[in-house]
Amino acid sequence: MTRAGTQPGAEPQRGPPAPAAPELGLGAEQEGLRADARALVAELPESELLRAFGARGWLALGVPRAAGGSGGGLLELALLSLELGRRARSLPLRTSAIECGGLLLELGSDAQRRAWLPEIWSGRRFLCFVPASDPVSGSADGAGLRAERVAAGFALRGSASFVENAAAASGFVVAAAGDALRAGAAAEPALFLVEAERAGLRLEALSTLSPAAECALHFDGVALPESARLGSGAAPAPALERLRLRSRVALCAELAGGARAALELAVEHVQRRVQWERPIASFQAVQHALADALIDADAAELACFEAAACADAGLPFEALARSASVVCAEACLRNARRAHQLLGGAGYLAASELPLHYRRAVALAEKLGGSERQRQALARELGL
Repeated sequence: MTRAGTQPGAEPQRGPPAPAAPELGLGAEQEGLRADARALVAELPESELLRAFGARGWLALGVPRAAGGSGGGLLELALLSLELGRRARSLPLRTSAIECGGLLLELGSDAQRRAWLPEIWSGRRFLCFVPASDPVSGSADGAGLRAERVAAGFALRGSASFVENAAAASGFVVAAAGDALRAGAAAEPALFLVEAERAGLRLEALSTLSPAAECALHFDGVALPESARLGSGAAPAPALERLRLRSRVALCAELAGGARAALELAVEHVQRRVQWERPIASFQAVQHALADALIDADAAELACFEAAACADAGLPFEALARSASVVCAEACLRNARRAHQLLGGAGYLAASELPLHYRRAVALAEKLGGSERQRQALARELGL
């Protein structure tokens, strides 16, 4: 077998060796974490999960122990996200622990870190990230939210939609555009820490396909002091892009969990459902459909694990994260549709979790930007 782009007998390319790809197998501690998370998510109601995760140190995974975290990396966070997705739980792990917690750790002042990081890592309170880009169109111009300089600091104006878990959040990390907020980077959005009780901030509950509670946030001249700014005088874009990429992998893991759950629900049903005096699991057409579902579920997990493992190894993982976005979103949708076909009317009952997985698959795929946009980005990686 020869490497792509080489001819048999050709002289090998000289230069420094490429970094070795990380092993994709899970270690004993990671397998134990996955099993513990699976048991806990199945046992507790969603309202109790955040504090339970915090009590076990899971909300501080991916944070070095020297910084007060629990160690580990993105792979451990992906395992937690996978089990949350497997039970269709909407926990603010991505937006609070990965995005807001990471931004506070990298860009926050000492006072901001002391006030918020222990609260986030313990699960007592959580923050939601409000991006400058639109989650559906992918526009990154920050036109929805703007920050204006005023005598006492800043004033935020504008609206942002589809913010998950906003109604229960204690605050928000908001990306807003503004004129000359930072010398030499007028077009780059700035980050602000906004408490939920700030005057001028109004939440509007939205009725969406997503089973998670989503809100629109309206900022009507919300007054913020200078101390509310994150990374004052520094460019937040590199940290923001890196953390949003890590969050994307965790979101993919939620979809991979949904793909696995749809497969499990279908397998359980066809083994119990009897037609013509035998379980429908004995029919070849059913078996082949579920074999395809197994391939999709395994592929989705492996795509997440590869992206997370490369991130933890310090290797470039943007293209892998985009690939995982396509693989996981499409696998979850396909498996949910297969399960609906095999379960028939039982898959539409309120007692079934399958409708939740289908709705989450559609909603979360949109938050990833859609498969078409990811394929276009991957084509550009190929120089096309």
